[in-house]
Formats: sequence, C-alpha cells, structure tokens
Amino acid sequence: MVSFDFVLWIGLIGGKLATSIPHKPLSDGDSLALIPPQTGGDPTGPTDGGLAHFSYPRAASNEALQPRAAPACGEVSVFFTGLPPYHPLVIEQGFDPAKVDAGIREDSANIRKAGYNLRTVLMGPEQSMSVLDGRLQGIAWGVNGIGFGVRGSNRDDLTVRLKDTIKTFHTCAPSAPVVFDHSFTTGLWAIQQELPLAGNCTNSPGQDLGYETYCDICNTTSKA
Repeated sequence: MVSFDFVLWIGLIGGKLATSIPHKPLSDGDSLALIPPQTGGDPTGPTDGGLAHFSYPRAASNEALQPRAAPACGEVSVFFTGLPPYHPLVIEQGFDPAKVDAGIREDSANIRKAGYNLRTVLMGPEQSMSVLDGRLQGIAWGVNGIGFGVRGSNRDDLTVRLKDTIKTFHTCAPSAPVVFDHSFTTGLWAIQQELPLAGNCTNSPGQDLGYETYCDICNTTSKA
C-alpha cells in the first residue's frame, strides 16, 4: 500500500518540474513548437533535467497568406504553339484545314480581346526545336499553351514533340504554367482556367506579339 508521505513527495516534485517550463499566453496567429533541450548557456542558471522547453514563434502574417490579386488587362503574355492548319498531320487526323485555320485565328483574336498579349507559333515535328526556343526568348511569358493537334494525337512523333515542347517551355519560361486546349477554338478557355484576368478588358485588349507559321511541307500556307 502506497503511503501518504510518498504521494505527497511525488506531488511536490511534479509541481517543481511544471513550474520550470517557461510559458506565455497564446495569442492569434501563434503556434506551438517543440525545441530540443538547452545544453549551453549560463551554467549557473536553472536546469531542466532533460525536459524540452516550449516556445511560441509567431506564425506568418495574415497578409502573406492572402491570395494574389488577378492580373490586369495587358499584364499577361501568352505563348501558344501547335500544328499549322494545312500540315499533312492535321489532314491525316481528319480535320478540315480551312476550318482549323479560321478557328485558330478567331480564337487568337478572342484571346487578345480578353486582355492577353499573344504570340502564336505553328510548326510541325519536322521543324527544329530551336525555332520554338528562339521565339520564346526576350519576353516574360505568363502562360504557355500547346494545341490539341499535338497533344491529342496517338502518333509517336507528335508524342515526342509534345514532350520536347513541354521541356522547352520549362527551360525558357520555368515559372509559366503550361495549358492545353481541347480543340482548335478553345485556347482562350484553357488560358482562363489557369490565369483569369481581373475585370472586363473590352477597352484594353492585349497586344499582338505575332502569328507565325513554320511549315515547308504544307499544301497551302495561309498568310497572317
């Protein structure tokens, strides 16, 4: 049977240990963190007998945790690439090249009307990736896009081109997200899913940074 004196001794020891732990009231934004026992410092100061001390560092400010405001009209430059409408691989996939050409151009115009600066570079897998690399230089791109004609194909060469295009985007514009449309008329949809702009940009359209076609084997190349 445990004696009363033993219980009293345990209570006194526990109280002494509890009062050796520094503390302060919690306030909004504080978090609890456990730090290792102190092994240095003043040898004449109080010891903790191996107990860990508790500290209460300030959490990040609420301002730092707030979401960033959406960009304004004309602040985001977009680079979009895909197959030229009259490329043999577009026709092989069953698309009407004239409709693809009209659709891409209309979508490009809508992207600019929505407030995005836009450069469109259309090229097939027979073109060197150095062409794409060169056209990505000199501008801080906010979004990079790849057309469905490349992404949606089951051809080996277009799958390799998709991989190489993403790699080039990550090299030349590492902070820009890569987006994918699901048809030749949904580039604006893809961009707005990733980075919508603030407000209506009807009176502040984006800049035309170029609509370029690189194709030596196209049956018909429509001019920009």
